[in-house]
Order: sequence, then C-alpha cells, then structure tokens
Amino acid sequence: MNYSDKHKIVVLTPPRQATRTLGSIFQKLGVVNDFEHAFTHRLGIPSDKEDYTIISSIRNPYNRYLSIYKWQSIFTLENLHETAIGHLRDYQTLIDIDGEYGIDYWIDTENIKNDLMNIPVINQNLEIIQSDIDELDTFNSYKNEGRTVGKITQEIADQIYDEFKFVFDKFGYGRDSWK
Repeated sequence: MNYSDKHKIVVLTPPRQATRTLGSIFQKLGVVNDFEHAFTHRLGIPSDKEDYTIISSIRNPYNRYLSIYKWQSIFTLENLHETAIGHLRDYQTLIDIDGEYGIDYWIDTENIKNDLMNIPVINQNLEIIQSDIDELDTFNSYKNEGRTVGKITQEIADQIYDEFKFVFDKFGYGRDSWK
C-alpha cells in the first residue's frame, strides 16, 4: 500500500488505473510503501493508518478492460478476455474499502487533473508537482483509449456492465460508454 506519514494519506492505485502517472506525482510528495517497488497496486489500508485520508484512482470499466487486454496481449495471446475480466474484479475490493473506511477522494482517470486539484495535499504542494500537473493538460491517454482500441463487442460490453454495474452506478459511467 502506498502512503505518506507526513501527509497522512494512503493512495490506492489498482492496475491500469493511472498508477505510473499518479505514482510520479505522489512520490514527489513522499508517498512510499513497504515493498521495494516504487508504487504498488496492493489494495488495503495499513493497520496503523486507518485514520489517514484515503485517495483512490478509478477508471471506466470498459476502458480499463481494454487497457488490461492490450497490456496482457504483450505477454500472451491465451485467455486474454478472462484475464482482463479477472483484473476488473478488484473493483469490489475498492468498494469494500470505501464501505469500511471511506475513500475520501476518487481520481477518475478521464478527469485526472480536475480530480487531483480537488485534493488538499495536491493544492498545498503545487510548487513541487506543478510540472506534472501541467502535463495533464496536454496529455491524458486515459480519456479515449476505449474508443480507439475497439476490442469490445456488444456481448463483452454486456458482460462487463452486468458484472460491474455497481461501478457504473456509483461513478455515473454510461452503459454505452464503450461505443
């Protein structure tokens, strides 16, 4: 889990939900984890940090599916659909964490800059991360990936929607947002 004792924040970044982008920003603010990795996908709240501000990234399930599918296709061509769906199941972990602790700030990858700017620790430390924030004006690959990769069929869209309807409902993603 990614956290900063100085800022009293925990940052959750599931796979294919802007981990590298958010990692580069939050690491400049001193966010670390208990592993050797620079930023981790592990989801949970460390036992001594339950009172910290919790920040999590979120992504439209269709766009995330396509990103996972595309990434996994680099390594294998087998079971890509099942692998992508399997990775989406960590949405439930996020919802469980939200129910137990309350996620204070959600960063939607499609609105990454605006959502970041709503977080006090970001605004209080702009002098450190301003260049990273400015880059988000010109480059946000998370916005259109779902419309450019084009591997979703109606059948796959229905499966994703049916299984992850709770994400669509909570974050206002449209059922046809894959088109």
